[in-house]
Amino acid sequence: MTITRLLPALFALALLATGCESGNTNSATDTSAALCGQCGQIKASADCCKKDVKPCAGCDLAKGSPGCCKMKKGEDTTLCTGCGQIKGSDQCCSKEAPKCEGCKLHKGSPGCCKLTQ
Repeated sequence: MTITRLLPALFALALLATGCESGNTNSATDTSAALCGQCGQIKASADCCKKDVKPCAGCDLAKGSPGCCKMKKGEDTTLCTGCGQIKGSDQCCSKEAPKCEGCKLHKGSPGCCKLTQ
């Protein structure tokens, strides 16, 4: 058998071993993303606590951040990477919630189109 015939099988095995969440901001086994209580962005991301970012008039977090108007300033919050909602909330992983066509998380959730799957 030639190497070119083995490559597709090896690639498929590599995908199975790493899991489909390997491109996530967290490890494949982690099911959460921490939001910074000071700015509302995903902790340790390039946007976290950036200077010269406009604060939201309603919540004083970074305008347009995942936590904007969805969390309390000064308190770190955790998002579920499976649905995009605040982890442990009533909405977290609700089966009835409509899914976003772009990111497949709950439509309108704090993580909607802001968490990488």
